[in-house]
Amino acid sequence: MKKVSSLVKMGCLICLIILIPVSIQRLILLKSLINEGFNDFNDFDFYLQAILSFLPIYLYIRVFQGKASNLVRILLGILGLLFLLIPGLFILSGEYGEYEN
Repeated sequence: MKKVSSLVKMGCLICLIILIPVSIQRLILLKSLINEGFNDFNDFDFYLQAILSFLPIYLYIRVFQGKASNLVRILLGILGLLFLLIPGLFILSGEYGEYEN
């Protein structure tokens, strides 16, 4: 596991606070779409968005724990810049990558 600075952890937490409610909302809507049935291509697009919304959550948790690569941290920092400026800056400017023994 890598040593993760508090700036990176704080940036990941801010992004998770933003992403988790959105993913829960998409999951609830996805359940209602499944109950109604698959109607058209727009439903397929929503299914894809709902499923892919959980990937960043998983990756932010991996960065928070220090189990992700530095490239993943940089990509998620850029993604964090899209949410808000502050979490992306925290993730990109914090120390990450020194292995703990």
